[in-house]
Amino acid sequence: MTMSLAVPLRAAGALRLIAFAMLMVLALAPPRATAQTVDGSIVVTPGAIVADIIAVPDFEPEKGASLPAGSEVIAETIYRNLEISGLFKRPGNPAHVAEARAQDRQKNAIDFLEWRRLKAEFLVLGQMSVIADQVSAIVRVYDTASGKSIFGNRYRDFAAKDLPTLGRRIADDIVYRLTGSQGIALTQIAYVSVGANAWIKDVWTIWADGGGRRQITNDNSTVAAPCWGMNGTEIYYTSYKDHNPDLCGVRSDGSRNWFVSRQPNLNISPNWSEKNQRIVLTLARDGNSEIYVMDRTGRNLARLTRNVAIDSSPCWSPNGKQIAFTSNRSGSPQIWVMDYDGMGARQITRLAGYDYCDGASWSPKGDKIAFAGRCNGRFDICVVNIDGSGAIRLTDGPGDKEDPSWSPSGTHLAYSSNQSGSKQIWVIRADGTAATQLTTRGTNYSPSWGPFMK
Repeated sequence: MTMSLAVPLRAAGALRLIAFAMLMVLALAPPRATAQTVDGSIVVTPGAIVADIIAVPDFEPEKGASLPAGSEVIAETIYRNLEISGLFKRPGNPAHVAEARAQDRQKNAIDFLEWRRLKAEFLVLGQMSVIADQVSAIVRVYDTASGKSIFGNRYRDFAAKDLPTLGRRIADDIVYRLTGSQGIALTQIAYVSVGANAWIKDVWTIWADGGGRRQITNDNSTVAAPCWGMNGTEIYYTSYKDHNPDLCGVRSDGSRNWFVSRQPNLNISPNWSEKNQRIVLTLARDGNSEIYVMDRTGRNLARLTRNVAIDSSPCWSPNGKQIAFTSNRSGSPQIWVMDYDGMGARQITRLAGYDYCDGASWSPKGDKIAFAGRCNGRFDICVVNIDGSGAIRLTDGPGDKEDPSWSPSGTHLAYSSNQSGSKQIWVIRADGTAATQLTTRGTNYSPSWGPFMK
């Protein structure tokens, strides 16, 4: 629960907010984003975003109150999520931040000149109290150039044992108030994680900053391709627990699971349309991979493709009127788009040197499709306009990057990569900047970014 405090916006502060909003627009604009197209090939160029420095000293106790145990996690969680946003970074030396705040306390005043000397453009100050294992906090954000408070919030009723959730809420509020865009800190990513036995795989979830790792399924088998379902309360995935790749559903808290589709052969790569209340998926009931739609109970089945080629990995457009999918009907696997009824199929990717394009993910903004494209034997995450123009490559460097999935804000993508050794979950801004590794233990892949939770 949050309560807004006074939020005066002086002229200087307002101009800084406008500048941030312009940066957000520029970050997603093709001319200065990350790439140019040259004769159908993809060329990576530097991103346009320059992150602003924001200082977040450790929170202090409110007058007469005590801090909850582990309160230092609040500042670190805020930093982590602001850095993932790609719009902010922390000052270089944390010791200098602590020293500057100690001097403020001695003077009983904020020395904005000192904070500017540390290159901090914004300063976040927080006070906390804990009563009966419930934490409340007062947070104010300052513009160090003007010395004015940009905004302040009071946060109540957060569990003392779950301080990272408070930190994520604060980070999202900072992103929103300074950029006008909804933050992603309180969104979750579902993915497949491999157990000690390589055959045992389960669906897990994490927060968008990589924290709060939680096992959702316990099928004692292999699972694949999770996707978020109805209202973000369900996850659909493929499981071999009954010796066939069946489509299953599970509550997003792991409390209950069930079979959705048990067609013979493949029931795989589901994707949910909240608009249509339908799952699109790949079935191979007649021996060939084709695209079908069904409701969340597995009923009202309709076949969309009829082709001797392999059609797979479907993905709804956000308005539910189109479906992107992978097909090798033109020779090599490429991204295609068709209408929701299977009509009007057209090839989207025709990129020089890219002999395999797969794993389409449609931006929630509706204007772009992300996919994994293979060039010179290596997969990278790419983005293309829905008419096939303006293809750009977001990732580079060693290893394969696959399984792209858009954040609900359309500002970031999750993906899997083995660039650090084993396959792990990463996130990156949609302009190709701020790539961040989220998972580190074991082998993890096939991320699906969940919706904003209401």
